[in-house]
Amino acid sequence: MAFTIKEFRDLIRLLEAHPEWRTELRRLVLTEELLALPEIMRGLVAKVDALVEAQRRHYEEFAAHRQEFLVYRAETDRRFAELREEVAAARAEADRRFAELAEAQRRHYEEFAAHRQEFMAYRAETDRRFAELAEAQRRTEEAVGILAAAQRRTDERVERLEAAVEGLRSEIGRLTRVVGATAEEGAESVLRVVLPRKGYRLLAEPRFVGWDGEVDVVVPAEKDGQVVWVVVEAKVRQSWRAIEDWANRMRSESFRRSLAIAGVEGPYLVYAFGIRVDKGAEEAARKFGIGLLTAGGERVPPGELLPPG
Repeated sequence: MAFTIKEFRDLIRLLEAHPEWRTELRRLVLTEELLALPEIMRGLVAKVDALVEAQRRHYEEFAAHRQEFLVYRAETDRRFAELREEVAAARAEADRRFAELAEAQRRHYEEFAAHRQEFMAYRAETDRRFAELAEAQRRTEEAVGILAAAQRRTDERVERLEAAVEGLRSEIGRLTRVVGATAEEGAESVLRVVLPRKGYRLLAEPRFVGWDGEVDVVVPAEKDGQVVWVVVEAKVRQSWRAIEDWANRMRSESFRRSLAIAGVEGPYLVYAFGIRVDKGAEEAARKFGIGLLTAGGERVPPGELLPPG
């Protein structure tokens, strides 16, 4: 049966007359979710009130710390300003140095460009020399092969010569003694000519003095009333080293004392005699003040007399 408008209006008047019926009707018409909505709204209102209270407290805390924040911000702004100035200064210095570097680079490039042609010519010359060196190396290797074959033949000859060498040793020893005696005899002969030319008169025959440190020829001589002892080191070949060694021996006081004990009292006119004389021997004789004699006579005059030891 249809529910008419009149019946609906009658229902409304009844509900207005009986409020307790409205609660029952509401329970029947509305769902449990809708019925619970007022309670939910009250809970939301309570939460919003709590949120507002929390927001108020936060604002009060912010207001309490606002001044401190402003001071911190001002200090931060100041430090940033200083940092900007330092960065600007550093950047300006870096720009200046980069400019200097760019200028130096430009000059280096100009110098390189100026010398590039010279470098290319040098490189070409170096390549040519390396090519010549490679060719020389090739020829050297060929020569080494030839020399290796020659060495083998030489080894064979050496084996044959070793037997002959042994026989020659005794002969060489004999000749060495002869040559040594010849050098001493040559020194004596030259002294007999050189000393009188220099105004000296020989007071005795030249002789050999031998002990720990022998002297080949010694002879006393007199000039202007002064007696000196002429001492000579005689060698087949005189060199710088031989002259230096002889000079060091004569400069040694202990050596001169030994000469005095052997009867060669000094002062000493020092000579060195050589059948052959190197160029270095002449230079050494002048440097160390040693007279130098050869078969041809006095080549370097002696220096000052050495005192007795």
